[in-house]
Amino acid sequence: MRFELTDKLTVQERPVLAVLGKEYEVDNTKDTVLRFQEMADKLDGAALIDQGVALFLGEEAAGALGAMGLSWKNWQRVFMACVALATEDSYEAVEERFQKGTAAV
Repeated sequence: MRFELTDKLTVQERPVLAVLGKEYEVDNTKDTVLRFQEMADKLDGAALIDQGVALFLGEEAAGALGAMGLSWKNWQRVFMACVALATEDSYEAVEERFQKGTAAV
């Protein structure tokens, strides 16, 4: 038996998060999403949000975003958008999980 999966795979460029006129690629690879899942099991609050943004965008991009002086609420939105883009979930679904205290995918 043989099953050809190639036609079912979605091969595309990495998703992009646009913030205040700048664009950042989001790492949506399996390994990164699994690392985030492990992170979400161990961390919460600000530590999860800061480390999650750095994981999905990279340290340099996270630092650049951090230097923009975003409010805490907007920083949370950046985090939720990163999770949504990395997991191919809707922003609204991620926001709802976040509001319930569950950041995990």
